[in-house]
Amino acid sequence: MEGVERISAGDDENQVVVDGNGLGDLGVERDMLIVMSKLKKYIRDRSGMNCSDAVADVLSDHVRALCEGGVALVQVRAKGIDDREVLELLVCALAECARFDVPLLVNDRADLCAASGVDGLHVGQTDLPAHLARRFVGREVLVGTSTHTRAQAGVVARDPSNDYLAVGPVYASPTKVGHAPIVSTLGLKEVAATTRMPVVAIGGITDPSRVADVCAAGAHLAAAISALAGSDPHLMARRM
Repeated sequence: MEGVERISAGDDENQVVVDGNGLGDLGVERDMLIVMSKLKKYIRDRSGMNCSDAVADVLSDHVRALCEGGVALVQVRAKGIDDREVLELLVCALAECARFDVPLLVNDRADLCAASGVDGLHVGQTDLPAHLARRFVGREVLVGTSTHTRAQAGVVARDPSNDYLAVGPVYASPTKVGHAPIVSTLGLKEVAATTRMPVVAIGGITDPSRVADVCAAGAHLAAAISALAGSDPHLMARRM
């Protein structure tokens, strides 16, 4: 198939076929980790500091620790913050990610993805659809979409505007109130078995054993927030 390449994940049995314009260009394998950092907490906790100070003092150190710990991707989630502040967060995080050749994605915002020059965009079911987001961000950046049912996953998998699809929540999520019904590792396995698109497991992945479980179910990547937002993100990234 034109534009398709095969990425080895350790043995012939576990080879993953991905689109040549997608995650395969980054050399992503099953045991790598995508990190979604909820940055509003860091701004809120630094009372009395403006965004620039918080970015310099907290964000850079945290992103650097994650990158040094071996994460494959970093995704910025920054809901409830002014656009200019989000842009500052992205520019600061991008500088650290670039040092380690770790791609940086932004959640939801195609406009800020284009304005900041980050490497990718992640959208949800209520956000701008991937094919329309491409009008803002072009074909060079990664774009992926969250899904919560087999039907949604099927739609995303058939849309060439997507480079990957996220499936979840696999477990109850401690960081998202009122999330969609639990998919479970069984639901994740069913989706992964029906698509050649890279699959990211999301929701409630709080420890290394769950990373192992979602990878065994067919996920190529595992997303974590709370597990990597503690006092030693470098150590937790290495463990996961």
